Amino acid sequence: MVRVAVIDDGVSTDVYPFLTHLSDSIEITAAGSIKIPPTNGRTHGTLCAAIIKLYAPETEIVSVKVLDSETGMGKVWKIRKALEWCLENQIAVINLSAGSFSFQEKECLREVFSKLEEKGIPLICAWPNNERFSIYTDFTWTVSVEREKTLCENQYKSRNGHFLQADFYASSIHSFPLFDESSETIVSQNSHAAPVITAMVAHNIYAEGFSSLEKIYRSLTPFQERRFHIKPVPDFINKTIVLGKIAYPEKYCTFQKNPKSLRKMLDSETPFSLSVFPPYTKSSEELAKCIYENQEHLRGVLYAGVAPEVIKQAAWNVGCLFWDESEYRSELDKVPCGLIPSSTVIVIINGERESAISLSKQLQNEFIREGYRSMIFSNWPQSYCLGMYFLPNADLIKEDIGRYINVYRPDIIWLCGDFYDIQSDMQILCCNKRFVLKYENQKDSYTLEEELVSYIKRLLFS
Repeated sequence: MVRVAVIDDGVSTDVYPFLTHLSDSIEITAAGSIKIPPTNGRTHGTLCAAIIKLYAPETEIVSVKVLDSETGMGKVWKIRKALEWCLENQIAVINLSAGSFSFQEKECLREVFSKLEEKGIPLICAWPNNERFSIYTDFTWTVSVEREKTLCENQYKSRNGHFLQADFYASSIHSFPLFDESSETIVSQNSHAAPVITAMVAHNIYAEGFSSLEKIYRSLTPFQERRFHIKPVPDFINKTIVLGKIAYPEKYCTFQKNPKSLRKMLDSETPFSLSVFPPYTKSSEELAKCIYENQEHLRGVLYAGVAPEVIKQAAWNVGCLFWDESEYRSELDKVPCGLIPSSTVIVIINGERESAISLSKQLQNEFIREGYRSMIFSNWPQSYCLGMYFLPNADLIKEDIGRYINVYRPDIIWLCGDFYDIQSDMQILCCNKRFVLKYENQKDSYTLEEELVSYIKRLLFS
């Protein structure tokens, strides 16, 4: 049996004859996780669980209550705790209907999403009904699902859109047998399309034992041409074996370098990811051979630059996650361009790279903490390793920023790098351990990063 967690507002066992037992039922509270009896009535979570059980009867449903039964709302800390509980309680697949557009909440979830990836637990998320993105569907490790009105029952299909859209379309029309031998049909939204994909993933894990996200994708779209499942930044890389030299100090990167050598990591037979920064000592053929020989434990490969075809094909053949600049560029080109609204504040930060990176990250954190949608873009090489949105083509910078703004609608963007033809509201030059701020007709100099950050907050918050 495959244990599937339904993170929702609770699951009832008295509505449908095929859903009369829960493997476990808990609620996340301030005091921790507590066991609770099944809920009463036809809750949102009950419908999700029923859809999963109807199309994948071999599953065991685990109810994890985090949403209020009346409002359907939930706190991000509860969802984080629910995901942490799943990590410790033999959950094979997670179904999550909640959505959020808060960049602040995304930072709260980053660590637990990395742990889900490390442990190989797929997370199926509903695409938001009325927004262009959700923080839950924005991670590489999630599988996002949107309803398609022409589909019914357990029908689904790959959306084949760009990498800032939902991964799959699925039906939100379902018919359930009832205890009196009659039936009922529901016509719903995205949150009742996602369980269709959850059921299919659970069934495929039950039948084939898949643990690789790429392999799970391919089990759902078996005849798809080569196309890796990627997001704007390679967030599936957490603690990684590094071949070559990273362009930036590790303290600014979104991942940590694993202190073990590649050979020791292979000998330990534990899951690992591989980050390659040319030039490196191994040949492309040797690296491809390493990927093939360790496919059972290899979670993903980041290749800084454009990977040789032999490496890319090896990653595809073994079914691990993969990210390189050519795949990223290909996906970014599919996103429609948008105009930069006049209300979006643009700040250019350039000069000495380490100082500019440090300042950008500090400003980003401060503004996100205050509840703003804040994004950092950079045209410096390998800046995706810093968690920044990479702009690889000098002649497409405005268009590429517009692609992201069209989806995320940020309040403020920080351009960390060499930007010369973009009109900005503010410019900061980092030079000789000083920060020179140009704002309107003013020009001020600062020696302390903290003082500059405090001043910019006062300017932009007022």
